This record gives sequence, C-alpha cells and structure tokens, in this order.
Amino acid sequence: MSVAALSVDTEAVCAYGRTSDAHAALLHGAAAHLSGAASGATDYGPVGTRFLAALHRAAEEDAGALTALGAA
Repeated sequence: MSVAALSVDTEAVCAYGRTSDAHAALLHGAAAHLSGAASGATDYGPVGTRFLAALHRAAEEDAGALTALGAA
C-alpha cells in the first residue's frame, strides 16, 4: 500500500484563520445589534414586535447551528 505525500500551504491556512476570525467578529457584532433591537421591540408596534421576535428566534437557531458546526 502506497502513501501519498501531503503538503500544506501553512501561510494560506493562517490567512484563512485570520479571515475567519474577522468574519466571526463581524457576525458577533451583527448578533449583538439584533439582540439589542429585540429588547426595544415595543417601539416598533405589534407587527414590528412579531417580526423582531421571529428574527431573534432565527438568529438564535443559526447561532446554535454555527456553534455545533464549529464544535464538529
């Protein structure tokens, strides 16, 4: 059985890590903004309140899925 050689461009991996960190920071900021909007939902009336509640639930579900994916 032969074994193929494996090579990795470590600089590319590090660059990907830096890009991912920056993207995660942006997503974290967006999540914080959405969470803040949901706390003032009554300012938007009944339709806005329902919309922000649904948006908050969707953001929580996506955050849970991303956390699970990151743990895998």
